[in-house]
Amino acid sequence: MKPQTLLFLRTVALAIAISAIAACGGSDTPNANAPTVTPSNDPAASSSNTNAPASPTTTTANANQPAAPAGTTNCPDCYVHVFDDKNFDATDDNHMICGPGKWASLRNLAGAVKPIWSDEIESLRVGPKATVIVWADENFTGMTQTYGPGTAIPSLKASTPGLSDNISSIEIRCQ
Repeated sequence: MKPQTLLFLRTVALAIAISAIAACGGSDTPNANAPTVTPSNDPAASSSNTNAPASPTTTTANANQPAAPAGTTNCPDCYVHVFDDKNFDATDDNHMICGPGKWASLRNLAGAVKPIWSDEIESLRVGPKATVIVWADENFTGMTQTYGPGTAIPSLKASTPGLSDNISSIEIRCQ
């Protein structure tokens, strides 16, 4: 066999092997069940706008929401992980919002595959160093509830019926 033909066959075999590894969930393949992430929205960044991002990067959909940094897959210990379904169903829509921050509206939530989270949350987990305050209405109005560090609510319908699929604004405070 000619050396050029042998080199070609080795290159093709290598390409096929790399494709097979990627198709089988290689390390560079994203996890479809991993939560999307909204980075911290530090309220100390601006006294005039409680939704001002900590960095100058913003999304075009809602300039009051910070854009998620590329490659972000989780938050530090100050977050709320929200789920569209009860019992923390990670096979359905879910999203992590990193603290600290205030989100007067959960519409156009930066970094979320599903950007509209207003009136969608059915279960949630609070990070070990976070306190989360939720409101039924936008702009921190309506029914409110505070969840302490490490709180896990598998069903808002069972624990706080008035907030089941009815959370429209959130504040996350970090310890």
